[in-house]
Amino acid sequence: PVCAGLWPGELRRRADGPAWLVAGGADATGADGQLATVRRGDGLAVFCQLDPAALDAGTVSWNRLTAWRQGRAIAQLAANLGAELACDGRLLAPIPPPDRIRLDGTWKAALTLPLPPSAADQPKPKDLGPTAAALALVRPDADESGLAAVPAGKEWESYGGAWTTTDGEAVFRRTIDIPA
Repeated sequence: PVCAGLWPGELRRRADGPAWLVAGGADATGADGQLATVRRGDGLAVFCQLDPAALDAGTVSWNRLTAWRQGRAIAQLAANLGAELACDGRLLAPIPPPDRIRLDGTWKAALTLPLPPSAADQPKPKDLGPTAAALALVRPDADESGLAAVPAGKEWESYGGAWTTTDGEAVFRRTIDIPA
């Protein structure tokens, strides 16, 4: 069932060079080791070794179709496992189901502890837990007047200003109504 909707052409690797393949330890394998499953109790792990980004599709013309096919295969696997993209909901079900609460849209956010970007050879700073500023902003009666309006689901570098040049701690807030 995990592979429903896949066809062999999507699983054919049309590239020279090494490929990561599942060689053992799986309950089931397919596509010569490009796909595998491991079941533990009620859980199912799916290993997918398809990697369209590893294909040089920009300069090797015959890899373009292979990259597209592998991307489609990964999307099909994800859909078979219950994954849903935001655009799926807009395209197929314009009205969200009544048991779902939409979290997309605009949130309020504050960068509460900016840290300078660290170099790869520097140790990461020790996590001391939430700062007092962050704890104050997660209280139900917090003053939201100093928070910036930001779109959900974006990397914070896209928010501009101090967000683009720092790492650190941030608080995101949004008020939602939970129906009875």
